[in-house]
Amino acid sequence: MRNVAYARRMGGRQCCDVFLAHYEGTSNGWDRDWYASEVTSSIQKPGYKFKFLQEAYREEWTQKYEFVWALDSDIDFTGVNLVELFQLARSSGSLIVGPTFSGDQAWKTYATDLLQQDGARKALMRHDVGQQINVLGKPDPRCMMRHTDFVEMTAPLLSSMVLSLILKDCIDCIHDRAEWGLDRVWCEMASEKFSVSACTLLDATPVRHLDWQTAKVTPEFKDAERKVKERYAKYWAQVRNIDCMLAHKQRRQGIILRTDMQKDPEVSQIVAYSKFVVAYFLQQDGPSPGWRKANIEGPVYLVRRRSAPLYQIIVKNQFSTSDLIDNLHPDWELDCQKNYIFYKIEDPNKQIRGLWFHNDTERVKIETVLEQTMEELRNKPMDAPKPAAPWSER
Repeated sequence: MRNVAYARRMGGRQCCDVFLAHYEGTSNGWDRDWYASEVTSSIQKPGYKFKFLQEAYREEWTQKYEFVWALDSDIDFTGVNLVELFQLARSSGSLIVGPTFSGDQAWKTYATDLLQQDGARKALMRHDVGQQINVLGKPDPRCMMRHTDFVEMTAPLLSSMVLSLILKDCIDCIHDRAEWGLDRVWCEMASEKFSVSACTLLDATPVRHLDWQTAKVTPEFKDAERKVKERYAKYWAQVRNIDCMLAHKQRRQGIILRTDMQKDPEVSQIVAYSKFVVAYFLQQDGPSPGWRKANIEGPVYLVRRRSAPLYQIIVKNQFSTSDLIDNLHPDWELDCQKNYIFYKIEDPNKQIRGLWFHNDTERVKIETVLEQTMEELRNKPMDAPKPAAPWSER
C-alpha cells in the first residue's frame, strides 16, 4: 500500500496500473475500499511471479504501457526518487533495468538465499555465480548505472517492447514450480534481437529489499535453471559488468534528453542513438536529379513519445537550429546499404531522406532498431502509452 501511494504521489494518479499476485492467501484480508480504488487486476493461486506475469500478459500492453515493474512483495521504493529512477532507465537505452539494493544486507536476494530443511541449512545457491551476483546487486558509488549481462528477477523494470520476447518467445524459460534460469538468458537474448545493450543496473537509485527469508527456494529451481541453460546455452550470462556510466557521461545524455523535452515535453525515451550522420535529400525534379546534402549534420536519435506520433527520428543539426525531425509512420519505406539508410516517408510531397554513417556498425544498429520499430507500428494501433505499470507480488 505504501509503495502504491508513494508512486501516485510522485507520478500522479494516472501514473500506473497495479496488478497484485496473491500466491499465499487471498485479497479478503485487504481493505476493500483501497483494493477497489487502487488495484486494476489480481490473481490468487500458488506459484511464482513470472508465471503469473506470463498468464496476465496481453499484446496490447506494448502500446498501453512504457514499462512493467515486476516487483517482489518485499521491495520498498518509498525512499527513492522515482522520477530520477525512470529517467535513468530511459536514458540507459536498455530494455531490462534493475535497481540495486540498499541496506545492511543489500546483496542478499533470493538468488543467494539458503533453504532451511531438516534442521540444517543446505545451500541452494547458484554456486557458479553466487559471488558475482552479490557484487552486482550492490550500488557502485563510482557509477550512475552499469550495463551488464545479468539483471535478476527480484525487481526488474521491463520495457514493454521486451515483454513478448521473454514471456512468449522464450520457450520453456518460465516453469510452473520454479523460475530460475530466465534471468540468466534474457539480457543476451534481448541484446541480440534488438541490437542494444539490453540490461542495466541503476546505482544512483537503489531500493530496499526488506525480508530476506520469504523466498521458498526448492531443488526444482536448480533443475529449472539447468533446463534453461541446456536449451539456450549461447545466451547464458557470465554475470558481469559491461561498463560503468560515470556521472559526467550520464549528465550529458540527460542534458540531451532534457533539451529535447524542452522543445517537446512528450519525448520520454532515447530508443537508439548514433553520434554523427550527414543528412541528404533526393532531388527528383529539374535538369540534374540526384542526392543533395541537406546541410544537416550531427547526432541522430530515435526517440519515443508519450503520445502520437509515438516515435521520431531526429538529427540534431550542429550547423543551426534547423534539425531534421520525421515522425515514424507505418507507410514508410526503408532501403539500406553500406553506410547509408534511405527512407521514403508517407507524404509523397516530401523528399526521400538519406543518412550517411561514417561507421557502418552504427548504421546497422540504427537500421535494426528502425526496422523493429516500423514492424511494431505496422502491427499495433498507434495509441499513446501510459508511463509505467508497477507490478507487485503479494
